[in-house]
Amino acid sequence: LCWKLVSIGIIAVTLAAGCDPADSLCTPDGVPAPIPGKQNSVKIKITPAKGKKPSTVKLDGTIHVPAGFVFSGKVIVADVGGFAVGHTLGTKNLPGKDQFTLKVKTKKKVVFEQDSIYSVTLLNPPATVTTNSPVLIVIGGTVFTSK
Repeated sequence: LCWKLVSIGIIAVTLAAGCDPADSLCTPDGVPAPIPGKQNSVKIKITPAKGKKPSTVKLDGTIHVPAGFVFSGKVIVADVGGFAVGHTLGTKNLPGKDQFTLKVKTKKKVVFEQDSIYSVTLLNPPATVTTNSPVLIVIGGTVFTSK
């Protein structure tokens, strides 16, 4: 199973992460194929543009994280109804840009199995994105789906 064979959303995710969907071996972190992950819940809020403020789509949810999962330096990609944006974990969120936050508890710098809270705010989503859009969160080759 290769990224390009999974779905149109995954093709958008590979492009946002800097991969060529025609290359079946290309994934954001060089992982040979996507690994399924569990996304327990997601809430989508859309705010229309107002004055100089752009429109936004905000995702709040939880993903199930297995023990020993490594996040630092991995690319996280949020795909809402085909609108995909990527960010490298461990880098600073910049004002006026898309925002990504993932809260993970560790013990002696090791991640233990848990449900982690994430928040993503994406600027200027297309009109096709709705509160019922499917959501994919991809972290270093692990695909967390909501629908």
